[in-house]
Amino acid sequence: MKKLKLVYFSPTDTTKTIVENVAKGLQLNYESYNITLSQNRIKLPSFEKEDILILGLPVYSGRIPFILSKFLSNLRGNNATAIAIAVYGNRDYDDCLLEMVNLLESSDFNLAGAGAFIGEHSFTKLLATNRPDSKDISIAKTFGTKLKELIDTSNLQNATALTVNGNFPYRQVKPSLPIAPVVNSNCTGCGICLSHCPVDAITLDKTIKTDEDRCIKCHSCVKRCPVNAINFDVKLDNTKNFLVDSFAKKRCEPDLFYNN
Repeated sequence: MKKLKLVYFSPTDTTKTIVENVAKGLQLNYESYNITLSQNRIKLPSFEKEDILILGLPVYSGRIPFILSKFLSNLRGNNATAIAIAVYGNRDYDDCLLEMVNLLESSDFNLAGAGAFIGEHSFTKLLATNRPDSKDISIAKTFGTKLKELIDTSNLQNATALTVNGNFPYRQVKPSLPIAPVVNSNCTGCGICLSHCPVDAITLDKTIKTDEDRCIKCHSCVKRCPVNAINFDVKLDNTKNFLVDSFAKKRCEPDLFYNN
């Protein structure tokens, strides 16, 4: 009996939204493994030959988020089927999807397909605003439906390797300067930011403090704060302005790949 398992990292819930809607298209009950928080990155689910994995990750500087590389290297597919989903903020997904496909194939999964979808950029609401939107969600569901037909009718164990966009060697990512978000007087000490931080960088002792050496600038704290008390002040303004000026006027659409 086929078991569908969703494994995703989604600090601002955009990747989660896409993965869940692809799953709806597959029309199978599923188990979710949200590996966003550190306490959920202890053990990965096991897989049998009949199982299907949807792995969903955001694109960070054109690559898989670096904090996940070692953890995801423990994936063991046992000839299960897999679908790779990368979500990016309307700039480019560069080599992330290829990196995901290579990871899954080297972990003994058979790739049915892969998709690069768009979500609101974590740095600014002015880039891919409110995406995934209704069109993205419809595409994700249809993608899942087509993959279901492919999985039901094809012998993926004998299929060739899935071809997706990207380059190898992968894009080199330069270490970024340590930056921590700034908390203003709006803060009520509710702790929502602390409970959603993927790297446990935030502490609350009378005031909110963030360890800049741990912070990965995912902006989960910024986007979840109910009173707009958190921001990255001027340290990221140049990056934000560049992204908006360069990429806000175009609308990227999902890239979909099938192993047929």
